[in-house]
Amino acid sequence: MGAFGYDSDPWDTTYYAVPAMYNLSPKLVLGGYYGQELWGGGGANYATYGLEAKFTPGFLDSRLTFEAFAGIYLNQLNDLDNKMIGLGVDYMVNDSINLGASYLRGAWTDFNDPVDQYDVLEIEGTYHMASGLYATVSYTNTIFQGSTGEEATFGIAIGYSFFGQGVTFDRRGYSAFYPGD
Repeated sequence: MGAFGYDSDPWDTTYYAVPAMYNLSPKLVLGGYYGQELWGGGGANYATYGLEAKFTPGFLDSRLTFEAFAGIYLNQLNDLDNKMIGLGVDYMVNDSINLGASYLRGAWTDFNDPVDQYDVLEIEGTYHMASGLYATVSYTNTIFQGSTGEEATFGIAIGYSFFGQGVTFDRRGYSAFYPGD
């Protein structure tokens, strides 16, 4: 759950997601998610859903994880959809610090048309406090394939983890995919 806003917009966009997961083994988790976002206090409604997997190999003291997902972000007002696939890697340096990198390929409307495609590359670092608070700093670069457009952003996210080191899978909402929009 959360709320966000862009630029000088008020923080009146809210979202929630409901995950389902199954531990296939101690090293492999399979899951799915469904979420809703209400933009501008409910003026626009978006849904997002998909499948995801997380793998933790046994080497490096199991501090390295790989994550993959495929999903759709759907504007329910005009049936404009955004298909996405993504890969990520996360390394737990110690009990307080995680470093990660991820890649996302998405496309509004037509996944096979280069004009509609975009790539999102991100690197991030997270510091976890014993109280459950955490802070993440990130650099994100979005490249629009159908034009010469490119967007780079720096981000800071502050949150609270109710269950130790956090949730199994990464966030799948608009603000996670487009942090500097």
